[in-house]
Amino acid sequence: MNRVTRSVLILLLSAVLVQGVYAQALYGKGFIPDENGTNLDEIMLKGKSKGQSVVVGESIKDCLDCPEMIIMPAGQFTMGSFQFPDEMPPHEVNVLIFLLAKTEVTRSQWRSVMGTDPSKGSNYFCSTCPVDNVSWNDIQEFIVRLNRKTGKKHRLPSEAEWEYAARAGTTTNSAIGIDQTSGIKGDNSTTTEPVGREKSNAFGLFDMHGNVWEWVADCWHENYVEAPPNGSAWLNVCLNDARVLRGGSRYSGHLERRSATRLSYPPDTRTNSFGFRLARDHN
Repeated sequence: MNRVTRSVLILLLSAVLVQGVYAQALYGKGFIPDENGTNLDEIMLKGKSKGQSVVVGESIKDCLDCPEMIIMPAGQFTMGSFQFPDEMPPHEVNVLIFLLAKTEVTRSQWRSVMGTDPSKGSNYFCSTCPVDNVSWNDIQEFIVRLNRKTGKKHRLPSEAEWEYAARAGTTTNSAIGIDQTSGIKGDNSTTTEPVGREKSNAFGLFDMHGNVWEWVADCWHENYVEAPPNGSAWLNVCLNDARVLRGGSRYSGHLERRSATRLSYPPDTRTNSFGFRLARDHN
């Protein structure tokens, strides 16, 4: 090999190495844009803190008949919208890593803890349909009994955690294309459907839109002025003693099945379109 050939090879090798370093710097985090240009890999990586053995997206079951929980990544998102006064102002929220149930709590999961089935919104034999006809107060008793059974600290998600999980890195009305899709459980379906049958969002969560409205932990406030910026539940000054529900139900049109839509009812309200999903801290 002569000197000229050797020099050309060295230059080519150097170019390849520089390109590799540049690509690693640019794409090392795994840029996977969705239709909104969201880097979901970057969001997911934020959930793994230094020294933590955390696998974001991993599913956990705290007992045989407990809801399957998925580890949600820590991250920041814009909560709310400009579409309705109760969704204003849009504001930045930082959410810590937490666990959220993959689906709404089902009738069989409720029965295993409470020994009863209050549901009125589905076929009697549909044990995998979401439990419905449960009030916010009923759910608190369910959580007490479940935590006694598992030794964990399950709870309702905060309103911010719910919207963060529902959006899953997107900024559109729905993370699963609700604007273009009519197959989501809604549009006046007569009964609820088994959980987990529709498309999941990027965080692996099912039925965040439709089927049943989902109670969250927060008190109702008319807007987001002075809302907590850290993703925690807003529990002071419950307006009319009301609590918040999210996600819409089978009776809801597309406008109600948006990630930002909010609803309020007294905590003792039971209807066949109200259910819930569980959350818990990661510890």
